[in-house]
Amino acid sequence: MATEYQVGGTEVRIEGDLIFVRTRGALVPEAASQIIASYQRLTEEQGRYFMLADMSEVGTVPAAQRRQLVVGTRAYPPLAAAFYGGSLATRAMNALLISALNLLSGQRHNLATFQCEEQARQWLATERQRLAEASPSK
Repeated sequence: MATEYQVGGTEVRIEGDLIFVRTRGALVPEAASQIIASYQRLTEEQGRYFMLADMSEVGTVPAAQRRQLVVGTRAYPPLAAAFYGGSLATRAMNALLISALNLLSGQRHNLATFQCEEQARQWLATERQRLAEASPSK
């Protein structure tokens, strides 16, 4: 059973070890905090998580929330994260966030961007299987 909540224009749904995030409009500080709390909770409960983010209706992501997400993701990194949708500007902003995360953490994260949700979910399923085979204990 999925757990769902909404903060401002941000919807978060937890589907097993997957966190799905969709933001319509601006990302407010409380939503960024709740997203990071979900990262922490799944990491503590399951030892891992995967992330799927719908970028198609994202509006402004203020600098403070960008920093908050980078710090939170650095503390609780997903095994894989897939992003889909969004304008050219949104995809460019996301690419900058990913670059900042990689730079600050000193490692490359398993992140990818796709045109649609189906492609993103398919990639996550493939990554989940690949990682399970590489580490059977998970």
